[in-house]
Amino acid sequence: MKSKRFEVLSQRPVNQDGYVKEWVEEGFIAMESPQDPKPSLQK
Repeated sequence: MKSKRFEVLSQRPVNQDGYVKEWVEEGFIAMESPQDPKPSLQK
């Protein structure tokens, strides 16, 4: 059972956002993007 406070908070638009799937063309990618620079450190 949720308290009334949490019920109200869950109804706010900011809490109803979803997640965007990776969209490489627009730069929405978390890791290992084709646009990532290559490492420049050398041994």
